[in-house]
Amino acid sequence: MNMNFKKLLSAAILAACLSVSAASTSQTPKTRTVKTDGTVIINTSEIGKSYLGFNDVTPVEIDIKGGKVISVKALPNDESPEYFGKVLQSKLLEKWNGKTPAEGAELKVDAVSGATYSSKAIIENVKAGLRYELENSGTAKKSKPSK
Repeated sequence: MNMNFKKLLSAAILAACLSVSAASTSQTPKTRTVKTDGTVIINTSEIGKSYLGFNDVTPVEIDIKGGKVISVKALPNDESPEYFGKVLQSKLLEKWNGKTPAEGAELKVDAVSGATYSSKAIIENVKAGLRYELENSGTAKKSKPSK
């Protein structure tokens, strides 16, 4: 190979690597966002990476207003629509509505029959998101110092 071709090839590979790196970092969602009306939005795309459904991650968005969960929404995922539809039809995502983050993080919720992996991953994502809110909102209960 001639020297110009090697330089061109190296430059192209470097540009491709930088492009992929920039694209992946620019698409990383923010975990905690506070809207102007005070609604806190928790996105579990990053903190819930270890909670896998049948096919892959099953992130959620949790909306909290006035100290209570107002909604939980499933974010795009690779779960089978047939099985993930069972999760949505079961109203699993509504189980946390009206709960404080502390209540929701401890809530006992059953998996959905026929969509066990997906629903267990959703449950763990919601709990992780609510624990994250407790740890990052300044409202976590502080333990009393021992005497």
